[in-house]
Amino acid sequence: MKKFTKMTAAQKRVAIAKDVLKQIKAGRVRIHMGSYLKYIQCPVEDFTTFNQSTLLADETVCRVCAVGAAIVSGLRLFNGAEVGDLEGDGLAAYNAISRWFSKKQSALIEQAFEDSCAFAITREALNSEWQSKKASEFKNRRPNKRSRAISIFQNIIDNKGLFKP
Repeated sequence: MKKFTKMTAAQKRVAIAKDVLKQIKAGRVRIHMGSYLKYIQCPVEDFTTFNQSTLLADETVCRVCAVGAAIVSGLRLFNGAEVGDLEGDGLAAYNAISRWFSKKQSALIEQAFEDSCAFAITREALNSEWQSKKASEFKNRRPNKRSRAISIFQNIIDNKGLFKP
């Protein structure tokens, strides 16, 4: 794989999506609705800071939604990035994911996974009722949250860095 900092924005999103699938398969992220990012198991005492070194540790396990999974993989791949506690903080989660995904893309991912407007920006970003409907239909076709998250990230890979519900 090309050095992450040398990749285009689309290549970074594909790399993040591939890493998410790898982390789901390895059991290092556990898919959960309603929670952006929370440690289940962590090798350090600070359970409120998420950074590359902690997320690369073999014993680290996180509970995440689809947006949280993208944040975890982005932090794993991009050295130097760090975020604070995201539990229940939609704005902090949006700021973290916006390093790699546009407002519209992150809103589509949120809508397709949660079928809600948890992000403060979701309604604004999905100003098209058609886009919101497509994202909701994507979720409804995949009732299992784990398989839905896998489908979202496979969709990003298949569409060269864009989520197209």
